[in-house]
Amino acid sequence: SSVFVDKYDNKWIGSRTGGVFVYNESKYALPRFLQYVKGTKEEICGQDVKCMASDLDGGVWIGTDNGVCFFSDPNEVFLNKTIKASVPVYGNKALLKGETITSIDVDGSNRKWIGTLNSGLWLFSSDGSKLISHFEKENSPLPSSSIVDVKVNQSNGEVFIATDQGLMSYGGNSMMGTDENASVIVYPNPITREFDGYLAISGLANSSLVKITDISGKLVYQVKSEGSLATWNVLDYTGRRPQPGIYLIFSSKEDGTEAIVSKLAILD
Repeated sequence: SSVFVDKYDNKWIGSRTGGVFVYNESKYALPRFLQYVKGTKEEICGQDVKCMASDLDGGVWIGTDNGVCFFSDPNEVFLNKTIKASVPVYGNKALLKGETITSIDVDGSNRKWIGTLNSGLWLFSSDGSKLISHFEKENSPLPSSSIVDVKVNQSNGEVFIATDQGLMSYGGNSMMGTDENASVIVYPNPITREFDGYLAISGLANSSLVKITDISGKLVYQVKSEGSLATWNVLDYTGRRPQPGIYLIFSSKEDGTEAIVSKLAILD
């Protein structure tokens, strides 16, 4: 039903009736068959493997007809006689248990975009424990809640969503970056009175801490970048639009390296 090759050159072949077959002809003599048997200590969470994806840490995420599970170290499937996939917990139960998963992709912040057969598109934190967004036909421009596939354009964060009623895209707020700043851009700049959107700061080092202050140094807003992109709705912590003037944007990695300062003008 699906084929995937991970970063270690392991081949994962999904089955519609009994799990997933994993092999690496150059490293391991024997292949491994991981399956779900109801009522036993299952190795994966579902019988019908629909899709697979690798995250930024090298882990393999598996979408089945009974939710999502993952292996943080794919090579362990060859080394241990007994192994069980990890299952993220959301809402006091296994992640999307009972849902048919049709697609999984990972954005620049290692967050998981998960498409389902009947309940739309879900965006979860990197470990799958926190829901960030949930898109359905009823609450978004999606033409259908039946998702066929989802793919993230890592260069700009745009998410392409294929449904059984057509294709659309969503302007995601996470871009794949590096550990160094690269052509940092603040846009739009200046911000006019009519502007009613998000300020974007792109080209940052991955997971940078961004602080926006007024010219006197008073903190107006603070955010952590998603990959190499940070966004701001141009409202301070009180929910008000800052006064017109010049503002400073400071960013750096957690260890203080890759520091950079930019200026932003907010017009009257």
